[in-house]
Amino acid sequence: MSTASMLRVAGFTRHQGVLVLLVLSAAINLALATKVRSANGRPPARLTAGTPATPFSGVSLDGHTLNVDFKHGRPTVLYYFSPACGWCERNWANVKSLMERRAADYRFIGVSTSADDAALAVARGLNLEVVTGLSGTAMENYHFSGTPQTVVISSVGRVLKSWDGAFAGRIAREVEAFFDMKLPGLSSPRKKS
Repeated sequence: MSTASMLRVAGFTRHQGVLVLLVLSAAINLALATKVRSANGRPPARLTAGTPATPFSGVSLDGHTLNVDFKHGRPTVLYYFSPACGWCERNWANVKSLMERRAADYRFIGVSTSADDAALAVARGLNLEVVTGLSGTAMENYHFSGTPQTVVISSVGRVLKSWDGAFAGRIAREVEAFFDMKLPGLSSPRKKS
């Protein structure tokens, strides 16, 4: 049976049938887009202040298990990065300055998906603990999906603040106000040879 015959049987004119098919197609596409967004790990909203921070473990750069909890008497800064990320590369000077100026007040932990990648933080002069190999649950709990991301957790295990992206523009101003310091700014992108 042809499409025109099916439309006549259903009582639709050709134009009404096309309209119904377009609406159905749009609804299906919207449902699929929502499913893809949730399937690729993108959280529906960013991490908000007051959210409980769940302890997690991973692997340190020396290959040992590193348990990350928030009972060290001072807040913890988690910095999620990837060397493949150009913005992470440009943000190193800001992160290094933040760590140097606020190391007495905060514990800094770098989070990466690969030990090879994590070694780059040390090569860039960042003196911080680095953890890799986080479980999918830990990645989901902290909404780690794109790099760079920064999460500040209180000494009692609650999220104080989180930022998605490099420390530029509005984010830089917020980071500077939160940590009460001036950042050096983003580095120029390195030219590939």
